[in-house]
Amino acid sequence: MSSYAHIAFKVSEKMMKGKWMRMPLQPKGNLTAGVDVGINNLMAIYVENGLTKLINGKPLKAVAFYWRERISKYQSMLNGYGLETSRKLRRMHAE
Repeated sequence: MSSYAHIAFKVSEKMMKGKWMRMPLQPKGNLTAGVDVGINNLMAIYVENGLTKLINGKPLKAVAFYWRERISKYQSMLNGYGLETSRKLRRMHAE
C-alpha cells in the first residue's frame, strides 16, 4: 500500500550569508516543480519543462552509519567503566 502527501507552499524568506532575507512573492517563472524526498535518492526533482535532477543519498547514509557505529562502540566502552557519558561522546554526537 502506498501513501502520498501533497504539500504546496510559497517561500517568503531564504537564508543568505547567515541572515534571513525576504523573497519576492511573485515567482520568476510560471513553472511548477515536484520534489520526492527519500533515503537512497535523497531528492528526485521534476520541473514541468522536463528538467529532472536526482540527488544521491547513499553518501549521507554511509556517513550516518559510520558515526552510529563509532558512537555505539564508544558507548560500549564507557559502559564497561560504569559511565554513561563523556565530553568525547557529546562531541561525537555534535559532529
